[in-house]
This record gives sequence, C-alpha cells and structure tokens, in this order.
Amino acid sequence: MFSEIDIDTNNTETEFQSAFKAVLRFVRDYLSNCGKKGFENEEAEIIFNRDVLINESEAINNCRLSMDILSKESVIAQRPWVKDLRAELEKTDKANNIKEGGKSVFGGTADIKEPSDNDKNMNGGMKL
Repeated sequence: MFSEIDIDTNNTETEFQSAFKAVLRFVRDYLSNCGKKGFENEEAEIIFNRDVLINESEAINNCRLSMDILSKESVIAQRPWVKDLRAELEKTDKANNIKEGGKSVFGGTADIKEPSDNDKNMNGGMKL
C-alpha cells in the first residue's frame, strides 16, 4: 500500500517539476519581451518536502541498539522527535550533568534516583 502511494507521489512530483519549469520559461520569456534583462541565466531549484510514515517505536529501538557503534550525535539526530539537534544535545548534556553531579538547575541538590522495577514494568520493560 505505502509503495503505491510513494510511486504516485513520485509521478506527481515529476509532473509538478515539469510544470514549474514551463512556468519559469514563460516568466523568463515574458520579462525578456518586456525589456527586463538579466534573468535569462537565473536558475531555480524546486524542492518538494515529503512526510514519510515511519514506525516510531522501531526507529527509537534501532537508535538504542546502535548506541555502541554510532556517536551520540548521530543517534540523537535519527530519533523521530528531534527537530533541532544542537538544542537536543544541550538538553541531554544538561540532564546528564545534573544526574552525575547531583546539582539542581535551581541551586541546591537534585534528588535523582534510578527507576524501580515497578517503574520499569510500567514503561513496557524499557529502561528510561
């Protein structure tokens, strides 16, 4: 089913690319006929952004499994919910500093404990 949708999307994109190129040729010719010079060699790139359906749980598990062979930055960049890699790295570094040093961002000390077996079971057996 998804492969058919992807094929249809590719065909539609090809048709739109062709149509946009024709419109750009028309605009260049029109500007040239109106005496507006300097647009003959201008290039335009038309980019279609697509949202692709993915299995988020599988993507996250694949990230977790690749932690030993890829850099932290590469793994975090591939997580489906991460939009800004730099901001996410800063957040994780800050969280790790708090956990390791026991310092709270508000001054004092943070009371950070490891999840109990009950907490682990409530999260589907996944360690947070």
